[in-house]
Amino acid sequence: MVRNIDHRIEVACPVFEKSIKQELKEIMQIQLNDNIKARILDNALSNQYVNPRNTRKVRSQLETYNYLHRRATNS
Repeated sequence: MVRNIDHRIEVACPVFEKSIKQELKEIMQIQLNDNIKARILDNALSNQYVNPRNTRKVRSQLETYNYLHRRATNS
């Protein structure tokens, strides 16, 4: 897959609202728990998939969608 590293711009900003901070933390935790599509980039740049190791399979894209869908339908 071609990566757009040469022309990419990343931006950060402070988040002051506690509820938004909490939501961002929960989404970040979902991303960190991914064990299906996640990869580990080591010093040799081998880019190996994370080993799910008999745990519940977590695909962060689907889990993030489900999380946001639940929040939208429960409010």
